[in-house]
Amino acid sequence: MDPLLFTSPARIRVLLVPVHPIKAPTFHRHVQLVKNFNVVRLGDVTPDMRGVQSAMFSSQLFHEGQLHFNFVTSYEPEHAYLEEFQMHRRIFGVIGIMDCCEWSNLKEGYNKFSEIIKNYRTAVAHRCFAFDPSEDQPDDTKGLIMIPNVGEMNFYMSTMISDFANNILTEFGNLATDIEKRQIIHSPKMPTPNSPQLQNGSNNQSQNGRYSVPQQSFSSPELKSSQAFSLTPPVQAMTTAGVGGAAAGVAPKESYHSRSFSSSTLVNIATQAANVPTDMKLKKRAPGRIHKLIADLYLMAGILPNAFQNYMLAIEATKANGDYLWHGSALEGLCVGLLLAAYLHAEIGPPIIQSQPLASPTSTDQPPSSPESPKVLWAETTEKYVQILTLYAKTSSSSNDQVPPIIYTEACLKVAKLLACIWVAGGWGDDALKLIVHGGTPEKGSNEKWGLSSVSGVSKIEITQWAMKGYGSYVEDMSITEQIHITTTLSTIFSIINLRRKHAFFLRQTALLILPLIAKPRNSSSQANKPTGSESGLLTCLKKITETYGIGDDVDQTDYSVIAEDARPLAFGWPDIQIDVLKDALTISDSLPDYPSMVKYTTRLLRKLFMYLHRDEQIRLSASIPRIVSAGKKQGLDMEFKYWGLNIVKGIQVCRPTSRRIPYPHAGKKLSLKNEEKKEGVSPFIYQSFNKKKADNTQTHLVANETSYFLVTLANPFAFDMDIQSISISTDGVAFTPNTMSITILANTSITLRLLGTPTEPGELIVRGCKIKVHGCLEQEFCVYLPPSDEEIKRKEKEEEYSKRIKKCGLAVLDNLSHTINNQKGNAQPIEHENSQSPTKKNFVPEFLKVSVISEQPLIKIKSTSLMHGAIMLFEGEQAEMTIKLENVGKIPVDFLSLSFSDSTIANAQALLNSSDMPAEEAYEMELYALKQSVFSWNQKDNVKILPGSEWIVNINVFGKRGCVNGTIQIDYGYLNRPNTSDDEPFYTRQVHYPVLLTIHQNLETISMDILNFKPLCGGENDGVVSSCPDNNKLIEDLLKVMKWNNKGTKEDFMEKMENDYCLLTFDIRNVWHVGFDVTIEADEGEEIDPLSITTTIQPTSTARIILPIKRISLSEKEYTQPIPSLSEKQFVVSKGPKGTEEQERLALALFWYREKLLQKIKAIWESPLTNQKGVVDIRSLRLNKSMLNVLKINEISFGIDIEDGSKVTKLSCNQFKCPVNEFVKMKFIIYNHQDKPSKLCIRIQPVQSYSDGIMEWDLSKRMVWNGLLQTPLPKIEPKSSVTYTLPICFFSRGDFKFLYHCEDVHSRIMYFDTQPLVVEVVDN
Repeated sequence: MDPLLFTSPARIRVLLVPVHPIKAPTFHRHVQLVKNFNVVRLGDVTPDMRGVQSAMFSSQLFHEGQLHFNFVTSYEPEHAYLEEFQMHRRIFGVIGIMDCCEWSNLKEGYNKFSEIIKNYRTAVAHRCFAFDPSEDQPDDTKGLIMIPNVGEMNFYMSTMISDFANNILTEFGNLATDIEKRQIIHSPKMPTPNSPQLQNGSNNQSQNGRYSVPQQSFSSPELKSSQAFSLTPPVQAMTTAGVGGAAAGVAPKESYHSRSFSSSTLVNIATQAANVPTDMKLKKRAPGRIHKLIADLYLMAGILPNAFQNYMLAIEATKANGDYLWHGSALEGLCVGLLLAAYLHAEIGPPIIQSQPLASPTSTDQPPSSPESPKVLWAETTEKYVQILTLYAKTSSSSNDQVPPIIYTEACLKVAKLLACIWVAGGWGDDALKLIVHGGTPEKGSNEKWGLSSVSGVSKIEITQWAMKGYGSYVEDMSITEQIHITTTLSTIFSIINLRRKHAFFLRQTALLILPLIAKPRNSSSQANKPTGSESGLLTCLKKITETYGIGDDVDQTDYSVIAEDARPLAFGWPDIQIDVLKDALTISDSLPDYPSMVKYTTRLLRKLFMYLHRDEQIRLSASIPRIVSAGKKQGLDMEFKYWGLNIVKGIQVCRPTSRRIPYPHAGKKLSLKNEEKKEGVSPFIYQSFNKKKADNTQTHLVANETSYFLVTLANPFAFDMDIQSISISTDGVAFTPNTMSITILANTSITLRLLGTPTEPGELIVRGCKIKVHGCLEQEFCVYLPPSDEEIKRKEKEEEYSKRIKKCGLAVLDNLSHTINNQKGNAQPIEHENSQSPTKKNFVPEFLKVSVISEQPLIKIKSTSLMHGAIMLFEGEQAEMTIKLENVGKIPVDFLSLSFSDSTIANAQALLNSSDMPAEEAYEMELYALKQSVFSWNQKDNVKILPGSEWIVNINVFGKRGCVNGTIQIDYGYLNRPNTSDDEPFYTRQVHYPVLLTIHQNLETISMDILNFKPLCGGENDGVVSSCPDNNKLIEDLLKVMKWNNKGTKEDFMEKMENDYCLLTFDIRNVWHVGFDVTIEADEGEEIDPLSITTTIQPTSTARIILPIKRISLSEKEYTQPIPSLSEKQFVVSKGPKGTEEQERLALALFWYREKLLQKIKAIWESPLTNQKGVVDIRSLRLNKSMLNVLKINEISFGIDIEDGSKVTKLSCNQFKCPVNEFVKMKFIIYNHQDKPSKLCIRIQPVQSYSDGIMEWDLSKRMVWNGLLQTPLPKIEPKSSVTYTLPICFFSRGDFKFLYHCEDVHSRIMYFDTQPLVVEVVDN
C-alpha cells in the first residue's frame, strides 16, 4: 500500500509474516488472498460487549463505517518515534502465514510464530493462519487457525478477518483507556544516531539507512530475493501512464548513501533539549493531545462521528494552548475523516471551520458554497492544508515541538496526490473519491476529459506547486528509505498528470537512491540467476527514464543495417542530458550487475551520441563491451548480439573488368560489328544532339564462372578502430560464390575494398550488400540500395516541406513515435516512416543493385605479330602488310571476328577542328585527311573458327599516313552460333587491342602547280600560251616523247584532240629522300581512250617538271555553287571570320568543286627500284587560283573561229590565219551555249591593226571593208547548241590585224570573252 496515500491515517497496519519453512510463491499467494479482505464493514463485525473499553469502539456505533487494513510484509521502525504522534504508523496486528505441507508438527510451528511476535511489542492482536492442512494433521493447537483449501474459502477468510477486526477494536478500547490516563504526552522528537530510542527500537543497524532496520527474523533465504521483501519503489512508479519528452535533468548526487543531519541541525537539537517545556505546560497541552490520539483511533476504527467529535475538541484545545504541531495533525485527521464520510455518502461531520485567509501556493476560482457541496470539500481541504503547513512552519521557533521533516513533506505530497486523483478522474466525484481512498493506478484512455482544467477544476500547475513544496532542501538530510518514498511518490504524481520530464527526473533519482541498497558484489554466486524483483523494477525504471529522454528502446528498434536511409539524429532531447542519463543507466546496470543491460546502454550511447563523446570516452566504452560480454558468458548468459552501430557500408559498385574481359552487348541479329561501327563513324565535333554517344557508365555485365570484382566503401564514424573479422558480398538471384576477407578500419576514416566472387550460372544477380562480422558481434547483412530517382527526391522534398508544419521536437514526438511503431508492428513492409496525413501516399520502395550475368564467353590473347617491338617505319603513301597471331586461351570457341582501327591523326584533327575557326575548304581537307585516309585495313574472312587452345592469323594492311605516330588495332570476337539460340537474341563480344608505333618519312612532295592554255600562236606576246611557230613542232614532239601515247597516234591526231578541249597541267615533284624514285602520273578522262600517263625518274634532292594535257572541265551552275560538304555529322557553327561578298563566295565554291573534279582525274604512283617499295604521291597539296580556273573550266559561252575562201586562206593555229590582200573572205564566229537554258546574246567585234613597234591602229576604214554589222544581236541559242555569225571582209593592205570580240547576255548583262583574239596575217598574193 502506498505510504503516502491521503487516507493512510485511517488504515490499520497489520504485518503478515511467514512461518518457516515456507516457499516464497506459496507465501505470496496466501498474502494476496489475505489482502483481498483489506476492507471490512463495521456492520459485519460482531460486537464485543464484555466491558466498557470494548463498548467504546463498538462496531454498532456507526454501521456505515469501514475498517481499512494495511497488510504489509515488512516493517522498518525508523519512524518508531512517530508512532506515539501518528497512531497509524505502528503495527497493531501480526498474522502468521504457515504452510501445513512444510510442517509435520503444527504446534512447533505455532511456537515459532510466538517467538516472532515478540519482536513487535506494539501489536495488540495476533493470528496464525495454517493453510492447506492435510487430513492427518489434527486441529488441536490452541491459537492456530487452520484454513482448508476446499469449500467457500472466501467466506471462511472473511469470517476470520472479521473476528480479527473485532479483536483489534477491543484492543483499541484498552489503548484509549491507557491514553486517557496519561498526564503528559510528549511531541515526537527525531532521534540522534546515538540515542537510546534508536538503539532500543531495533536489533541491527543498517549501513545504508539513517535509522536502524530490524532483523527480519521472519524471512528466509528463499524470500530474500522476493519482491515482497525488497526496497523497490511502489507499483505506481513502475506502471505509470505514457511517458515522453526530455527534461532538463539535475546531475545525480555523487554519493547515493544516506545523509545524517547537518552540524547546525545537531546544535539546534541540543539547544531544544536544553529548553524543554515545563511539566505544567505539558500537562496543560495534554487534554488536546489526548483527544487527538483518541480521534486517530476512532478514525482507524471507522467510527467517523466520534472521530469528528474528538478532532474538534483537539483542535480547540491545541489552538488555545498554541500547540501548533498537534493542531496541524488534528486538522489532517479531520480532513481525512471528511473525505471518508464523502466516500461513504454519510451525512455526518462537523461544519467546515472557516479560518482566516492565508497565503496559498494555489488559487482556485471557485466561490465558497454550502458544506453539502462536494466541490467545497476538496477545495476546503486544500485550504485547510494551507493552514496546516502554516501551523507546521510555526513550529520552527518552538524548542521541543518542531515538526519532523517527514511530516511536513508527507502533508504536501498528500495534497498533491489528492489533486492529481481529482485531475485524472476528470473532476470531483465517485471516481475521484475511489482513487483517493483506495489508491491504485488509474486506467487512462477511456475518458477524453482527463487533464482538462476547465472540467476537473484542478490544473497541473496547482498540483506541481503542492508536489514541489514537499521536495525541499531538507529532503537530502533524510534517510535513503525516506528519500525513496518521497521520490517515488513525486514520480507517481507527475506520471498521473502527464508531466513526463518531471516523472522521469524523480524516477531517475529513485533509481540512483535504490542502487546502493541492492548492489551485489562482483563475486556473488547469484549473478547467474535471473534478476530479482528489485532488480527487475529498477531495470523497468531505467527503461521508462530513457524513453522519456528520447533514448528509449525504440531507438534500438531501427536496424540501420537494412534501412534505406542514413542514420538520423534523435527525434528530441538534449544530448548532454541524454549522455548523463545513459551513463547513470550504465552505472546502475553495472552495479546489479545486469550484463545484457550494460551492453544495451553502452551500445546505445555509442550508436546515437558518439558525436558528442570525447575520443577517450568512446575508446573506453568500446573497450568495455568485450569485457562485459566475457563476464556475461562466464555466468552462462547468451551474450550474442548483432552489430550495434550504424551501417558501415556506404556504397557498393561493380568493377568494370579489364579491357580484354569486358563483354559488349549487341542487340538484334548477329551483324558484323565492323559494319555497325562504320555506320556510326567517328565524330570529331563538340556536341551532336542527334547522335548521342552512350555514356561510359553503361551497365556492367558479369560472366558466368569468371571472377567478378566489387568496390565496397566502408566508413568508421567512431573514434576507435573497428576490427572486421570477415566481410563478403551478399547476393540474391543466381548462384554466387563469394570470397571473404578481414580488415581493420581506422578511427574516423573510410576505405574502399575490392571484394571478389564468382557467379556460377547466367541470369540476374541482385547485389544486396555485404555480410560483415564485426569483432564481438554476430555476422549480419548490411544492405546497400540504389540512390532514389529524381521523382523520389522531389517527393521527399515535398514531404519535408509538409513536415515543417508538424511539431517534431519535444514530448509531442513521443505520441507520434509510439503510433508509428505500432503501425510498423502491424505492417512489415514499410522501411521508411511516413505520416498518414502526408500529401503523397506513395511509399518509396528501395531497390538493390541488379547485375546481368551472361553465359560463358571466349577469351583470346595476341600471341605474336610480324612487327618488331610493335613498331613499323614507312614512306608517306606506302602500303605494307603485317600479321597478328591470335590464340584462344578460354574454354569457348570463337566464330566471329571483326577488326576496327584508330590512329593519332584523328585526335589531332579533332583538337584542331574544335579549337580553330578554319574555312570550310580547309575543314573539308582536314576531315578527309583524318577520316577517309585509313592507316589500317584488312580483308575480312568468312567462316572464322578458333577452337579453345588453337591459333588464328590475321593479315592487316598498313598505309603510310603523313603525321601519324601511333595507332591501335581493335579486334572484336565472340561466340555467336551457340546451340539453342536464335538470330534475334542479343550477343556479346570481347575486345583485344594491339598498339602500333609508326614512323612515317616524307619522300616526295608536289609543288608549283599551273594550268596553261593549249593554243600555240606564231610570233605573239601571249602569256601562258605555247608560242613560236618554228618551236611549236619541236615542243609537241618533246611532249609526245615523254607521254606514253597508248593510241600510237601521229602528231596531227594529237593536235586534233588538243584543239579547244584540252589544257596543260604542270606541277613539280621534288625528291627529298636519299634514293631515287620512279613516278608515274596518269590522267583518266573516263572516255573510250586509255588514260594518258607520264613516267619519270626523280633522283635524290632533284625536282622534275610534270606536263600533262588534261581535258577541260565543264560544271553547271548548280554543281559548282552547292555548299562544301562535311564528311561527318558536324554541328553547324557560325563562322567567326569576316564574311566575303557574294562574288567571292561564288569564286571560292567554284575553285573547290573544279579542284575536286580535277583531282579525281589525276593519280600519281611512286616506286623504289632499290627496295621494291611502292606507294602513292599526295597531290592534294596542289591548289587552284582564279587564273588557273579560267583556263581549266569550259565557259558557259565559248567561241570558235574559222575563215573560208578556198585554198587561199591558211590556218596556222586555233585563232591564227593567213589571208591574201584585196580578196573577200568569210569570217565565221561560232558561239556555243554550254548552259542548261537558252541564251540571248549580242556580239561585238572590234578590228585593229598591230604594228611591230606595238602601235595599234583603230581607224581601219581605208585598210579594210566588211559587209555587215560589228555589233548585232544574235538569234536565241538553245541549250547545248551553237549559232554562227558570218562577216565578209576584204583587206586593202598588208599587215597583222587583230579582231577583239565578245558576247553580252541581253538579260543579265554578263559579258563573255574568248581566251585568245583572232589574228589574221594579210600577205600579197
